[in-house]
Amino acid sequence: MIDELRKSLTCEVRDDQVSKQLYSSDASIYCIEPVAIVLPRSKEELIQAVQIASKMGIPIIPRGAATGVVGGCLGKGLIIDCAQHLSRIIEINPEERYAIVQPGCVLDQLNAATAPYGLCFGPDTSTSNRVTIGGMVSTNASGSHSLLYGTTQDNVLEIELVLGSGEVVRSQSIDGHLYHQIEAIKEEFEKDIAAHFPKIHRRASGYSLDVLLQDGPI
Repeated sequence: MIDELRKSLTCEVRDDQVSKQLYSSDASIYCIEPVAIVLPRSKEELIQAVQIASKMGIPIIPRGAATGVVGGCLGKGLIIDCAQHLSRIIEINPEERYAIVQPGCVLDQLNAATAPYGLCFGPDTSTSNRVTIGGMVSTNASGSHSLLYGTTQDNVLEIELVLGSGEVVRSQSIDGHLYHQIEAIKEEFEKDIAAHFPKIHRRASGYSLDVLLQDGPI
């Protein structure tokens, strides 16, 4: 896999022991050495890396700032470091009150750029000077003001994501087999979810099955 990654990509690919040790830990107590690390400089390189790993059956582990405390960015697979180069703010639209960012964009960086318009990204984690938006999305991060602003999922309008196969989809327009599978789950368990899902304002564990029952994009 390493040879094919280096042959196909122009970005940095690391498999030396020092790099693998550096990427084997995060803010948790766990330590898992990866197979290799890729530092893509573009969406296209990220997609290529995922496709190569998928073809060879190697697990894919996206990584942001590694501030999580449950080992979510660790694993014996291919680490895709989104924080090094995929950190741009692509657009800020103050009139429609949205911003488009890459996954490695740091929360404080985004809020500094939106502050002149009187705007901010509401969820405010204690690690805001280094946490990435992509990481916040993956954990549904919240923060001390989440009772006012909601969690990350409440502040995200749309996500363009790369699936494990390398397929690119948008959360506003998921279709085909993915959409039908999600709809089938909703239809089968809708009554059980409505009856038994706990009515709590904020949570950071399990699946947000209650969101399936809400109107709007999946």
